[in-house]
Amino acid sequence: GTTYRDPAFADQIWYDAHNSAIKVMAELGTAGIVLWLGMIIAAARSLNTSIRALRAIPRGDPESDDLRDVCGTLRNVLIGYLVCGFFLSRSYDWMLIICLGSIVACSVMVKRYLTSDASYVDMELLDEDYGALVE
Repeated sequence: GTTYRDPAFADQIWYDAHNSAIKVMAELGTAGIVLWLGMIIAAARSLNTSIRALRAIPRGDPESDDLRDVCGTLRNVLIGYLVCGFFLSRSYDWMLIICLGSIVACSVMVKRYLTSDASYVDMELLDEDYGALVE
């Protein structure tokens, strides 16, 4: 029998893992997967800390509301990337780099906002990292 191959992809042989973590592990080994996952986990923890810090600020302030929306959107983007990455090999894709860079930028903006406007912050609700910056 014959099989159909799309002529546009005839020169490509599909040796893909179809899972980002497995692809990183296969290509970079244990050290690579630890660094790759560590980078994603560090960004997620930073984003989670920013979200918790913004929850300590009452709603109604336009800047904190915007930051809260951006942090929530970035959390959804990271979750979406991880879900899609379970079924696709997008471990080194530009989307991950843009997402992680945006998370870092958002965390920096939250830290700057908290240090410039500390009167709105309920210190008991802040994480110890941000509490040290505000005090």
